[in-house]
Amino acid sequence: VTATWSESERFLQRAESVYGKDPHVAFEAFLSSPEAKAHGIIMLSELSQWDSWAPKPAGKQLHFSVECETEEFEEVRAALGNVLEAFHEKATQRLRSLPPPRKAPGAP
Repeated sequence: VTATWSESERFLQRAESVYGKDPHVAFEAFLSSPEAKAHGIIMLSELSQWDSWAPKPAGKQLHFSVECETEEFEEVRAALGNVLEAFHEKATQRLRSLPPPRKAPGAP
């Protein structure tokens, strides 16, 4: 199986996004893990370099590419999903810890 999928364009905004953190960093940490290296997962992005042998991104969004056996695909997808879930949980905690936004003068 060769599979590719993409994440939201908000990721292109990196630390300037609503998340306040760069999601690329979360995935880069995972991709350096033995688990990711064993599966040969590649992160593709307009914003980061890729090896000449790696597939080219299909768009501006953050993409992942992997070549694996059919039975390995769900494991790989779940691992990437876990990274994304952890990223969102940390972003949610951060946003909840911020003070509420102040209303603009004259706003109802």
